[in-house]
Amino acid sequence: VVNTGGTITASTNRISFEISADESQDFTYIRSVSVIDNEYIRIRVLTSGDTLPFASITLQRGEDGVNFEDFRTRDAIPGADNYTFYASLADFSRKTYYYRTFVLNGCGTEAGYSEVAHNILLHGENNAQNNNLSWYGYDGWDGGVTGYYILRKVESEELFNTVNNIPGGVMNSYSDDISSMYESGSKFLYYVEAQEDQNSYGFSETSMSNRIQLIQPPTIYVPNAFRPLGANNKVFRPLNSFVSTDGYKFTIFTRQGECVFMTTNPQEGWDGRINGVLAPLNVYVWYMEYKLPDGTEMERTGTVTLVK
Repeated sequence: VVNTGGTITASTNRISFEISADESQDFTYIRSVSVIDNEYIRIRVLTSGDTLPFASITLQRGEDGVNFEDFRTRDAIPGADNYTFYASLADFSRKTYYYRTFVLNGCGTEAGYSEVAHNILLHGENNAQNNNLSWYGYDGWDGGVTGYYILRKVESEELFNTVNNIPGGVMNSYSDDISSMYESGSKFLYYVEAQEDQNSYGFSETSMSNRIQLIQPPTIYVPNAFRPLGANNKVFRPLNSFVSTDGYKFTIFTRQGECVFMTTNPQEGWDGRINGVLAPLNVYVWYMEYKLPDGTEMERTGTVTLVK
């Protein structure tokens, strides 16, 4: 305090304040990019939204991993740190899509750009009773890829089953020997699932590829005789390898046209009995319907002799 003439002054005691600086930063982290049931791509994102509010989050997409365009923008949900985006209009069976995210912070500035991540694009081809798979490795995980699970479903199964687990790499491949699965039908459905090692955020994620169907060409051999009471060859059935149940029908008639057996199961045959009684020793006519992998409907007919 200073008097009017400026000759006398007085001052207070001094006090100080200590302010804790907020060192938190906006961030986004793409948890996973997955193809879901060959219907759409799902992108899951972790953000700093539970500790550092922001105005909106934007998902960008590109096809080369370098050039990106804004794809989706969502308003922030107060207190939320996880967000999910969906891309249904995507050719995920032929293209690799690259994604990254950022937020618009409280100052109206783009911040917290994520790493770049992409969908896993699975390819395959059949080759001499082997189904060969190949795919480009998943990128972007903080924890890296520990490995890839190979999952397969055949016509006789309702669910996918894991057939192998291989270490992660940049270019990946797997050859599935299905020579012993000739009774499982001709259609084999596959996808791969990448597994993340635990990341610095304390969790691990998975990423699923697109699904592909590989078809083995069918082969059929039909015997011309069988012996129901013998030690071997007691059931008459075609020797079907990789024959699909779709459109399959096998029927046996007497020479007078009476139907004595019919099945839609490629691995089922006739035991030589009619209503539980052994059929007369004779020549019988068989008729088969089945489909080729391209959908072409085929018919075959012939005769078989029931002998003692």
